[in-house]
Amino acid sequence: MSVGGVSEGVRSEPQDRIVFAVAMLLLATLLAPLLDSSVKYLTATLPVLMIATGRYLFQAILLWPIVAVRHPSALWRMPDAKLQLLRSLVIVISAIFFFSALRTTPLADVVAIFFINPFVVTALAPWVLGERVGIWRWGAVVAGFVGVLVIIQPGFEGFGWGTGFALIAGFLFGCFVLLSRKVGSGGSPPMVAGLLTGLVGAGLFGLSLPFVWQTPTLWEVSLMALAGAFGAAVHVLFMVAYINADASRLVPFSYFELLSASLIGFLIFGDVPDAITWLGMAIIAASGVTIAYRERRRATRSLTAPPPVKR
Repeated sequence: MSVGGVSEGVRSEPQDRIVFAVAMLLLATLLAPLLDSSVKYLTATLPVLMIATGRYLFQAILLWPIVAVRHPSALWRMPDAKLQLLRSLVIVISAIFFFSALRTTPLADVVAIFFINPFVVTALAPWVLGERVGIWRWGAVVAGFVGVLVIIQPGFEGFGWGTGFALIAGFLFGCFVLLSRKVGSGGSPPMVAGLLTGLVGAGLFGLSLPFVWQTPTLWEVSLMALAGAFGAAVHVLFMVAYINADASRLVPFSYFELLSASLIGFLIFGDVPDAITWLGMAIIAASGVTIAYRERRRATRSLTAPPPVKR
């Protein structure tokens, strides 16, 4: 797939590039739940829109000087500018639903439900991109939805606002991936795409500040800055990983985030996923890996979404 200019075609990569890409991806899957936990902690005391504004503002502040030095004219000479702006808009809206889900729902559950996005990409690709989806991938899509339903639990006893918000966030991220594929390999460099996302998020959510403003403490500002730093790092790490290796090679490792989110959720918030949630996570991961495996076998462009740079 193609995100931030990442090529998605199946290609031959040197082994050392693959190892480097996997290392970058695993580091990103460790940092992503730290971003999420920072936001979840803040939702106890601050409005979600204010948290989102701070998170994206600090991402833009951190990336701006790097982009100014390495890609000084990239923002002003952006290929497919309207499409890239739309892509940034979709991902920051996805983030606001993700952050809202974190307010009431355990971190591991939100991350697991968010991983519905590879199945959204696969299901919508025939209509949006005109690509054929075979029976194996349709089967994996159905299994992935079953995994989500298992987490929600039979009878929907586990369904609430947080679950609904996580589903919307995952769906929108799938749309972000489809838009990214339309941008293709001519998109902006990863840091430029990250800066654009930060500017769009800060600008959009900043409009709400007069209505939701609450003077933050120094500690809360520090956590928003930390979330922005984690967000910038995760974005760049994911993009570097997908530049150096095909999506179908990396997708199985992306599900490490389910484990790291569960661990961090336990250490920071004391959340322990129950047996049903673990079963749902396993089904989701197995389904996503199946999609990646089938794409690799067919040696076509991967339809599997990258792990969430989201948030």
